[in-house]
Amino acid sequence: MGFTRRAILAVAGLAGLSGCTEPKTNPSEGQQTKKPDNIDRTSQQSNKRGELTRPVNNEWVRTSEQSTVISPHANIKAYGAVGDGSVDDTQTFRDARDAVDVGDTIFVPDGDFLISESFELQGRSLKGVGRHTSTIIADRGGVWKTGGPSNATAVIYTREDCDMSITALGVDGQGEDAAGIAAFGGDNIEFTNNFVRDTSDSGIQLYGNDLTDTSCIRDATVTDNLVKSCEWNYVMDGHVLNSAIQNNRSRDAGTAHVSIDNDESAETQEIRACIVSGNTCWGHTTINNSPSGAIRSIGSGNTIVHINDNYIYDWPETAILLANTTGRVSENTLQGNESSPQSIGVLLDRTKDGLLITGNSICEADVGIKSQNRPDWPRIMDNVLKNVTTEFNITMQSDWVIERNYTNDGTDVSP
Repeated sequence: MGFTRRAILAVAGLAGLSGCTEPKTNPSEGQQTKKPDNIDRTSQQSNKRGELTRPVNNEWVRTSEQSTVISPHANIKAYGAVGDGSVDDTQTFRDARDAVDVGDTIFVPDGDFLISESFELQGRSLKGVGRHTSTIIADRGGVWKTGGPSNATAVIYTREDCDMSITALGVDGQGEDAAGIAAFGGDNIEFTNNFVRDTSDSGIQLYGNDLTDTSCIRDATVTDNLVKSCEWNYVMDGHVLNSAIQNNRSRDAGTAHVSIDNDESAETQEIRACIVSGNTCWGHTTINNSPSGAIRSIGSGNTIVHINDNYIYDWPETAILLANTTGRVSENTLQGNESSPQSIGVLLDRTKDGLLITGNSICEADVGIKSQNRPDWPRIMDNVLKNVTTEFNITMQSDWVIERNYTNDGTDVSP
């Protein structure tokens, strides 16, 4: 007897249902726990990718591939959120979170939602309508808690969670000393299409505990976000593996646009196999009067980071700073302001064996590439240096490879 493809898929779908997680029960009574009656549920014909989609009622649901489903999510307006920028909506966020299970989504509609204390997601995802319209505002003088070390606080954070995301959301830090969005440990985390501004700490931060392995971050992506006017706009700190900060925009940072920092990490618990790619970094503020590298990687000996295809403009100090780290720095455009050139294009400080610097364009700088504290065996090849006062400021060592580096008129200036 033959089976059609539709029939086979239908059977497969039914079989998949049998593997679903059993409903939670009360251990003492053995009774199934019921959801609150006011959970917002919406039926919607699914798309092919099983994504969160927006039905006609402007709310988000999760859909499966083959059937129309009903999936729980929590709209904070259903729990009393006002969203006028003055009424404290902190408790309504917690109520919406507690109404759904781990893995479900909290929906933030249009509005300006004031919160006065940190909001921990506890395994739920958070999704807005758009990063310029669904905005969480940190109340000045709020209580910002930590999910990591005692000095790492955040307005919105996740702690040791897996398979969660924060998407299409705005966070206005109002100058508070806390990260806008942060993850303190966890696996498969996505921060996508958010707008974070005006914190005196990090804009978006990935922090993995670098003293123990209990809260490492693995497989996290920070992509398509806009961060503006924070001290460090994007941060990876501690023990982070296989993660990426890519295709973001960064405006007017104080100390750094992108900071990869684990100079105090325990051995074997550094940042490994991470990338900083495709980001546009523009401008600076005066939050810190001595800005360091616009993109910087400060490691602890075994840090491996690839920095490629980024654009940096109008940074008064070092464009890319590499300290005690290795990896690849390639195809970046480092463009100083003609009226205020960047001081150094790429600075190597105690970098480790195997570092490759290739295919970069360094324009309008006092110094193109500089070394200090004797880097180990770098390879510097095929870079272009345009309108640079001093192309190289290095003390050449016998095991270094420096070749085919040109000015804009085709002159090889390799030492």
